[in-house]
Amino acid sequence: DQSDQNANESLVAAVRCLKGATARLLTASTVKLSPNSAAGKRLHQAVAAIHAAIDGVIETVGGHSSSLQN
Repeated sequence: DQSDQNANESLVAAVRCLKGATARLLTASTVKLSPNSAAGKRLHQAVAAIHAAIDGVIETVGGHSSSLQN
């Protein structure tokens, strides 16, 4: 159904924006943190987990709509 496809495309666009925002946050934080700090390592792990979850959402939604592309 067209409305489902539009909703899926909107969801993918939103999570891609979130992925970009978390990448920018990581970049900005890395400048401020000591390279070997525990906080920096935890931040990298958290961002990696967020990105993995986002990729899972994109895969799941993309699997239900053949016209969506990464």
